[in-house]
Order: sequence, then structure tokens, then C-alpha cells
Amino acid sequence: MSLDPLTLSPAVGLVALQFFLYAGGWALGAWLLREQRAVLVHWAGFMACVALGFLLMSLRGEPRTWMAFNGAALAWIAGLLLLWRGVARYFRAPAWGWAQALVFVVLLLGNLWLGPGAEGAAARVVLSYGSGMLVFVLLVANVVPVTAYRFGPARSLVLLVPAIIVVIAFALLVIRQLSDPGHAFELHRSDPRNLRALAAYVVAAALFNVTFTALVVARLVHRLRELSVRDTLTGLYNRRAMDERLRQQCERWRRGGERFSIALLDLDFFKRINDTLGHQAGDKVLLRTGQWLQAEVRGGDMVARVGGEEFLVLMPGASGAESRVLAERLRMGLAALHRQALAAGEATAPTLTVSIGVAEVQEGDGGPDGLIRRADEALYRAKALGRDRVELAG
Repeated sequence: MSLDPLTLSPAVGLVALQFFLYAGGWALGAWLLREQRAVLVHWAGFMACVALGFLLMSLRGEPRTWMAFNGAALAWIAGLLLLWRGVARYFRAPAWGWAQALVFVVLLLGNLWLGPGAEGAAARVVLSYGSGMLVFVLLVANVVPVTAYRFGPARSLVLLVPAIIVVIAFALLVIRQLSDPGHAFELHRSDPRNLRALAAYVVAAALFNVTFTALVVARLVHRLRELSVRDTLTGLYNRRAMDERLRQQCERWRRGGERFSIALLDLDFFKRINDTLGHQAGDKVLLRTGQWLQAEVRGGDMVARVGGEEFLVLMPGASGAESRVLAERLRMGLAALHRQALAAGEATAPTLTVSIGVAEVQEGDGGPDGLIRRADEALYRAKALGRDRVELAG
């Protein structure tokens, strides 16, 4: 193929190389970060398809070929659709697969009808940029409701600034082409405006990658923070998270008198399960207990696993008497839960009960440690009085 000397093929090829490098980086990230692999694979595909589009564009010349002119546009839109799908997956937005398929089919049919000839070049430019603009408009409409609900309207718009900029840029390119239908503004032609457009693509690619990297890092930081405050077996909060929440609750109580209580639960004779049936059976009992507790407490309560077979429930706004009623319900419910597991044939202890110590915050506690100490004393009193009971701290 002989290339037109008045083309920007070398510059277009360099842009293609840049996008291929970005694709390789995201592919490496997908290999390393298993939890975010699906999202990163989509973003790697986005960069690779856009790179392929620029590569095909760099081969444009005479005679005109379908792949160099029409295939490049299809690769571009395929990349933008992968971008959309990746962003939607990241924010857990609805898939909107029907809209994505419709955009691609319309672009494909349009390119099949127009062909690579110079006579359809202007229409091809409008179709390509118009399709790209439509993809980003639909992407914003798809994701904004989810991000606005999760982060608030202001932060949602900040996250979508790159997409909004691209929509405006594509709209200006469509308007430019429609205002001068006799001259096709194909990106490969040597033109100062096309050079500026290529520079804009380079800047946009960097902006997108910075945004994507920030999103990935934010999710990783959130995940690490969650791991630092979660119990690995049950998924409940751990002692560290509960201590921090108790300190906050004590501060509210000191400032505004907002009372609260805690319940310290200990599974009776739990060691027998580990000794007779093994630690795997014991882990199943702990997991089942933790999940049931989380489901049964009130909406504002907090449940944590604070020891081997010990759980702590924080009950904001509850007096000692009210929290004792809740603790009694938990005690009876847990016993019934384990009886049901036994009846279903699960290997567990013949009987498994729970002892609970309840304490309401008082002036003499001096902080979370004093409150927990009183709940622990009530728990040991429940153990001494025969187990399978609730005791309220004085």
C-alpha cells in the first residue's frame, strides 16, 4: 500500500504505541490484582482496541481499504464500549448490554453501507464521532445514579469529569464536520487541527489512566482498611474496630448523655467441639454464630468477634434492662440455631449454649476498658451460675 505523503501516519502510529503500552500496563494489573481482574481486563481491552484503531488509521492511504478506514472506527467504538462496561462493573451499575450492542450494530451497519470511499468520508466522520459521543453520554447516564447515591452528587460529577470532557470534544468534532460537509476531517490527514486532535487524545489517555489508577488505588485502600478491622473467619468486625467504636460511643455519652450498653457472649464448652470434632467443625460453628448474630441484632447495633469463641454486641441507645431483653432473645435463638444444625446432620456438639454478660455505660467506667470489664464480670457470673443464662452487671 502506498501511503499518502500528506498524512500524519507516523504521529498516529506513535499514539497507537502509547495506547498499546497502557493496555499492557492494565493487563499486568489484571494479572496481579485478582479481586479487580474483571474490571481491569475491560480497561486493558479498551486501551488495546483504541490502539488497534490508531494502528489501522496509520495504514491509511491509496487505494483505500475497508480495514484502514472502517475497521479503525469499529475498533475505536469497541474500545469505548469496553471502557463503559469496565466502569459500570467497577461501580456495580446495571450492565445496559442492550444499549452497547445497539451502538455497535448501528456503527457496523453504517460502515458497511458507506464503505471506505472518499465520497462517504464526511458521513463516516460524523458517524464515528457521533457514536463515540453517544457511548459517553450513555455511560454517564448509566453510572451517575449509582455514584451519586454512593458518593453524593458533587463527588459523582468530579469522577465523571473525563467522560464529560470527551463528550464535549466529540460534539465539537461533529459540529465542525457538519458545518463543512464538503471537506472530510479524517484524522490521518495532515492538518493543524488534526495535530491538535491527536495531542488531545494523548492528554485524554493520560487523564483517563490517572483517573482509573486513582479508582483502583481507592478500592485497594478501602479493601486493606476493611481487612484491618474485620475478623477473617466470620467477616464480623474485630476487637480493634470494636474498641474504636466504643471510644466514640463513650465520647458521645460524655458530651450528650447518649446511653448505650454492651453484651459479651461466650459459647459454652466450645473447646469440646475442637477437641472431639476438630477445628474445622469449630470454625463452622463460629461462622454460623457470627452470621446469625449479625442478622438478628438491631439495625444500629454492631457485632464483633473479640476472642476465640467470644462475641461483643454494642447497642447504642439501649439501657441495661432493654439490652438484657435483647440478650435473652439472642441466647434462646442461638441455642435453637445450633439444635437445628444438629437436626440437619451437621457435625457439632450435642448441645451448644451461650452465656452472656450485659453492662450499661456508667460514670465510674472511665472508658471502654471499664465497661468491658464489668460485662466480663457479669459473663463469668453467668458461667458460675450454671451457664446458658444472661447476667446484668450492677
